[in-house]
Amino acid sequence: MKKSLSIFLSGILTLAAIPLAGASAAEQTNEKWDRFIKFDLCIDDYDSLSDSEKELCEYIFDTEQNSTETIICERARRTLAGDTNLGERISLSDLTECYGIWDVKSEYRSGREWFIHCVPDIIHLDETSESAYNEYWVDESGKTKISYTGKNNGYNIAPFRVTSICLNGQEASELYADHVQNYRTELQDDGTYIVTYEITPAAYPNDRMLDIDGDSYYIQDDDSVVLIESKYMGKRKKADSITVPAEVDGHKVTAISSGAFAQSSAKEIILPDTIESIGRNAFLYCSKLESINIPENLKYMGVNAFKLCENLKNVEFNCPELDLPAGTFESCTALETVKLNVHSIGERAFDNCTSLEEVTLGDKLEKISAQAFATCEKIADLELPDSLLYIGQEAFAETAIQGIEIPQNVKLIGVLPRARGEIVGGIHVIPAYNPLNSFPDDCTIYGIRGSKAEIYAKEWNMVFIATDESLSGDANLDGSVTVADAVTILQYIGNRDKYQLTDQGKKNADVDGVEGITPNDALTIQKWDSQGEL
Repeated sequence: MKKSLSIFLSGILTLAAIPLAGASAAEQTNEKWDRFIKFDLCIDDYDSLSDSEKELCEYIFDTEQNSTETIICERARRTLAGDTNLGERISLSDLTECYGIWDVKSEYRSGREWFIHCVPDIIHLDETSESAYNEYWVDESGKTKISYTGKNNGYNIAPFRVTSICLNGQEASELYADHVQNYRTELQDDGTYIVTYEITPAAYPNDRMLDIDGDSYYIQDDDSVVLIESKYMGKRKKADSITVPAEVDGHKVTAISSGAFAQSSAKEIILPDTIESIGRNAFLYCSKLESINIPENLKYMGVNAFKLCENLKNVEFNCPELDLPAGTFESCTALETVKLNVHSIGERAFDNCTSLEEVTLGDKLEKISAQAFATCEKIADLELPDSLLYIGQEAFAETAIQGIEIPQNVKLIGVLPRARGEIVGGIHVIPAYNPLNSFPDDCTIYGIRGSKAEIYAKEWNMVFIATDESLSGDANLDGSVTVADAVTILQYIGNRDKYQLTDQGKKNADVDGVEGITPNDALTIQKWDSQGEL
């Protein structure tokens, strides 16, 4: 946890824009507060935080818990996490020549590359026609805020809605003087006014668009270009193989925008090494896609980038700083092997990849989020890297994993998913405060005595086997060494396809001092039994 905080809290905690009720989070000693700190904010040692960090935690808890809507205090959360890419706060003067606002670093970002970058203070998640929007505060007090849906494609332009709290009528008059056509004032019981008006964003930046052979590109400030829409998107044009150029019209191609290749019929897509960013839904439902390379320069990817690519079988990421986002390969039902040298794996990233069997994780991985590999029913063996710090709830639910070793550095198991709001249709998707099991219930947990692994196993009544103690002979991973282990070894030798051993089981089974699993290992265990050494 980084100690430097970039916002001044005394103004924020007035909460002029969001009503609070109930006791301060500092006074909360109940389980909900404890679960929130650990499994939502991912803080395993609250006492080590600075006073300002604790104040931020309390603000986030109070604000989100007492809101009548499903909201996330995004700017405060990102500040608490030490994010340095928040962007400057929006001023009202910024809106006059502005196309829109987005959070360029968010995996859930909504908007286009020509928008102003700023992290919203509050994200309203309830997905109805009026209540899903971002809220940007002009200062820390929240007395003047800008609400924006993040939609501006040049044809459908969503306005900025400005709301400000004024102390008296004169201030209110001065505020809306330039917006007499679309303002509204409300006198409050305390004598203050709330003034609301709208500002229309600038239109589509046609002067910075390129059309190259049917593909649409946008020229960025650094003179590189973003592929906005491919001619192969949807049913526009068909091709078995597509090569994205590294350069067009003298401009380096560095990004693929949201939905650029969605529903393409291509079987192969070749990306240049220049690509640094891939937007949300970029290759969504490319149902015939069998092969795509991932550039090592990739730094950003949006949600659901390859969701429902039903013929994709193998993927490899060698991008150690990349945060693989939510739903990246969700329901890619033909996917068999993945190699992931990334920084984190997002929620549901491989959910319902029912053919996925072989997963290799790099030594830079720090977080596996909730349901990341849920319902990947063929995953039986998995080695977690020592770099891993956080494992999300149901991360490996409904897999075939029977035993797994939890690295000593892991701080939390059961981290909550991001709140997703109220989906249209009335299904409420707010995560529970009691963390669900991250692994199948019958999974054996291996780890160091006294570590999070042992605590977790005891909490869930799972078998725990200490790796800092002898496991020699325990081939079937039941926590003890018996003749049953000798039988397990002989079955494995006789028919390895039918009677498989986990990686840990193989290590335990090799007991005779000669490398490799042979009938002599089973005989050794039988001798231990006959001599009363088991």
